[in-house]
Amino acid sequence: MIVLIAPTYLWREVEKNPKKYEVFTKEIGENRALKEMSEDVTIKDYSKEYEEYYSDRAPFRNYLISFNQKINAGLEIPYKNAIQPALLKVFYGAGKNERKMEVYLPKEEKEPEKEEEKKEEVSENKPSEVKLTEKERKEPTCKEEGYVVYVNEETGEETKEVLPQIDHEFELVEEIPASYTSYGKKIYECKTCHKRKFEDLEAKLVDESYFPAINHEGMVIEGRNNWLFFTGDNTLGYYLGTNLYDEQALQQKAELMQRLKDLCKQKGKEVVFLIAPNKEEIYSEYMPSYDNVPEFTRNDYLSEYMKNHSSAKFLFPKEELKKAKMYYDTYYAYDTHWNNIGAFVATMQIYEKLGMETTELESIPVSKSVDAAAGLFGTGSINSAGYPDDYEYYIDYKPEIEILSEQGTFDIRGGYDNYQKNESSSENYSKIVMLGDSFRIGMIPIIRKDFKESVFVQRQDAELAKEDIKSANVIVIETVERFDSQMDATINKVISYLEE
Repeated sequence: MIVLIAPTYLWREVEKNPKKYEVFTKEIGENRALKEMSEDVTIKDYSKEYEEYYSDRAPFRNYLISFNQKINAGLEIPYKNAIQPALLKVFYGAGKNERKMEVYLPKEEKEPEKEEEKKEEVSENKPSEVKLTEKERKEPTCKEEGYVVYVNEETGEETKEVLPQIDHEFELVEEIPASYTSYGKKIYECKTCHKRKFEDLEAKLVDESYFPAINHEGMVIEGRNNWLFFTGDNTLGYYLGTNLYDEQALQQKAELMQRLKDLCKQKGKEVVFLIAPNKEEIYSEYMPSYDNVPEFTRNDYLSEYMKNHSSAKFLFPKEELKKAKMYYDTYYAYDTHWNNIGAFVATMQIYEKLGMETTELESIPVSKSVDAAAGLFGTGSINSAGYPDDYEYYIDYKPEIEILSEQGTFDIRGGYDNYQKNESSSENYSKIVMLGDSFRIGMIPIIRKDFKESVFVQRQDAELAKEDIKSANVIVIETVERFDSQMDATINKVISYLEE
């Protein structure tokens, strides 16, 4: 109320004494002619003109607005932590209505062969009645087998004995209790190769009591446990299932993907279609309370339709991302994007579709730091003070593969180029081209190590990669779920390039 009333009241008072007003404006640092209303101002520009006119003549207005924003930001934290829970308790009842999330058990690992049996098997070729001299030895590690090369002193013939891979030496590095933000687990890490394993998985707690949406600038809603969600581009429509495809739309999309798939097959290429789930689909437990949230949404139905009506390789890795979050978060708390873990999970799904070798998330070294992407603070004009740290996870993926050359930058926090190209020392001589949106950025560090040549381009700028698309062995077309309608235009572009 002060912000609304005070500027106008002060304006009326100082206008009674123009000389005092002139002194006042100089004291606050203004030494210019004040904005005048144009005589020929149009209806279209009237609001803008009057805003500038009023701002110039209402003392302290801009200062008060800025001061009000700082006060609001300062009150936001105690309001969320103390006042809002008390109000909810009064109006909607005390306590939390809890449930536990499902725990997806990891794949059972095949028991290693007994060391004695393997030694006996690989030693069959080693002669026992002749004198052998050891020529070369490589000690086994927990990552790979070793060997010993023997030379027959009489014949000069060489034989090789395999030394079995040794066991990992795991130690407990972190123990996390089950909570509203994490599954319970014990994390063990190998002292030598830093491979990780997870044990004693316990379900995450979920609060199902009433929680109202806190709206910021009409673009961001704040959910449970401080998580932020983007509301632009009809994201809530996807979450609430108000924009489902009809049968005709499903058929048209399937036929278009099948058309490109058949064309690629004729030209000796593979193509994969990937829709990255909206964050709300993966972290629904943090969403505010909404009525009638469906179990299956728009792209769940498309995924099922593609399985039954098309041979095109289509991915909507919703369940895989949900399973992976037992180990690490797969999306940022304060950004719309998946993090490096989510990108890794989706990449492995692409490899599975292509029949390539995949790597289990639980088996690779992962480190973390607090430099996570947090774009929703800016989108919603939210003061980030008081929000818990969010983490970026870094995956030590195939460090033995060298990046020989790269063109363009890729950094979800610092900016990225619409065209990015790499050459690596990978023994996979295939060339891959990915056309996608910003969700592709997190996948670049993984994919570029598994292909000799890799190109990543913004969907709308597909023309930049036209010649790359023609020479590619593998094409991936990606879009985040809220932009799924844009995938059709990209598919048609690729078809037109390949038909030239």
